[in-house]
Amino acid sequence: MIDGKWQAYEAAFHDFDLSFCRSLTDKPLTTIGNRTDIVGNKVKLHSIPQNAAFLTGLEQEYPSLGAYFSAFGSENFSKLLMLLKKNGSRLGYPTACYFLRFMGVDGFVLGKDVIARLIAEHVIETSPTSPKALQKVQDAFSAWRDERGYAFSEISGILALSIDA
Repeated sequence: MIDGKWQAYEAAFHDFDLSFCRSLTDKPLTTIGNRTDIVGNKVKLHSIPQNAAFLTGLEQEYPSLGAYFSAFGSENFSKLLMLLKKNGSRLGYPTACYFLRFMGVDGFVLGKDVIARLIAEHVIETSPTSPKALQKVQDAFSAWRDERGYAFSEISGILALSIDA
């Protein structure tokens, strides 16, 4: 559903310009939330200025956000997810996974089907909410990548499609 409305999100948030998003207050966020061409979840919309401020801070410390995120590499994807969850607003899994995918970072997406397959493969016992469980996921993806030569995003897709609905 979000993919079909993506152009409206880009328009509403000025192509996700960090200065614009950081400056949003209650009134403009309410106006955006009332639009019919986007999903106006109030809590999620109000996280946008906070996340823009977080990203702006990173942008001031590093040459670019892309360079910062890419520097983690796939070997440290789980650490990057934990950083976003800790410092961002509503950037848990799978939101952080999708955000990084949009940023061009090769990583796994912890959607319900991927988690179900990881449980079926005895990688984890439940949804990976702890750093230890997330590291188990990281280790499994790294092993599969090394064994088969697939990118994390490809492995994620294979796992998601291999679970019975």
